[in-house]
Amino acid sequence: MDLLEGTYIVSACSETVVALSGALGLKDAGLTGERLHEALLEHERVKVEVHDLANFNIGIIQILASARRTARQLGRELVLSETPSSAFQTTLIQAGLLAPDGTARTEDEQFWMNAAARLEEVA
Repeated sequence: MDLLEGTYIVSACSETVVALSGALGLKDAGLTGERLHEALLEHERVKVEVHDLANFNIGIIQILASARRTARQLGRELVLSETPSSAFQTTLIQAGLLAPDGTARTEDEQFWMNAAARLEEVA
């Protein structure tokens, strides 16, 4: 299987991990979305590892938001890794998906906050 550089999938029955790492740009968004969609079709729970994601385009955040909607439609679960990169948290704040202090303002933002809050616990 030809995988996108910086993305790999580790499977375990009804759960799988899709790891995003390195630098992902707009050119990578389509294939990243396909990998997430494929994982959601095949597994009940998909964990997206973002702790090694150093540089990425806002399009990757949009792909994650889309995958989250797909998971809901399929009755599946999409979760973010427990230790996101600081770049990931900063991008969420800049995109307005978290408050300036990194907290969730709405229930919907809690999806992003779950991973971002764990980053603060580790620090």
